[in-house]
Amino acid sequence: MIAVTPTPGSGPPYPAWGASGAPGLLFEDEPGWECNAGAPMSRRRTRAVRSSILGAGGHRASVQGGARYLGLPPLRAIALDFVTQNPVAAVERRLEKLGFASPEEARAALLPPLPRCFCVEDPSIPLQRFTRLAPEELVEQALILGLSTAWLFDPGRPVIWTRASLKRRIVLYASQEFYS
Repeated sequence: MIAVTPTPGSGPPYPAWGASGAPGLLFEDEPGWECNAGAPMSRRRTRAVRSSILGAGGHRASVQGGARYLGLPPLRAIALDFVTQNPVAAVERRLEKLGFASPEEARAALLPPLPRCFCVEDPSIPLQRFTRLAPEELVEQALILGLSTAWLFDPGRPVIWTRASLKRRIVLYASQEFYS
């Protein structure tokens, strides 16, 4: 092994300890100062997050499967399966079939009054085949997907349909229940 002696001013203000336990010696098979220049033990601790404001349980904290939920109520779960078809083209065909000129026109007619709420992707939501849904129901769900970002459903934003946004599996949670 080759011992490396640090030059003054090139490292942390405290001595580095090598495998031999001697201060100031680092060996080539050991991580150097660049790996952890802060508090040594703080970056070695790991802890699983076991609580969430999303999920079942109402307004009181509950424990389910070891996880703790404060209980924002879920409003809707949406997951559309377009099989091999282009999702944007399929939704636009249904929009035309219903006689709407634009997604904004369909929003005014079909979208129920939903508050601004948290949006969480959940791969466990079962997919609904778009061909089995009524055209109104498909366009309504596509509108919700188009008004959702990665974490927020905002009915005040413009409808944006992309392949990625229409293929997401999301759950909407009522944030007003938590903050009121």
